[in-house]
Amino acid sequence: MNWLGILPILIGVIYLIYSICCKDKITYYNKRFARKTEMTIIKPREFFRMQLKFAILNSVYLIIAGIVIIIFNASNILVILSFPGFHFINLILVIQSKMKGYTYYE
Repeated sequence: MNWLGILPILIGVIYLIYSICCKDKITYYNKRFARKTEMTIIKPREFFRMQLKFAILNSVYLIIAGIVIIIFNASNILVILSFPGFHFINLILVIQSKMKGYTYYE
């Protein structure tokens, strides 16, 4: 059993709690799009609802990745490789919010 797989599980649970507590704030972590001076939220209610859904998806992804690492006794490099998926889901959030017209980037 790979005990390092607990790290993505803990991060997933902590991020889930954080995203529920701060559901009315911008919480995604994409440095290219996270500049608050350049982003305008056009429809805040819809945007924050979609952001919460993506945050829950991110948390579930990290928890499942940690469980897979523990069950299959995967190598330690898979712990590191599980985090780019987290940022990819945040990138999808940015793209979806732009496509649906919830945000505008100058």
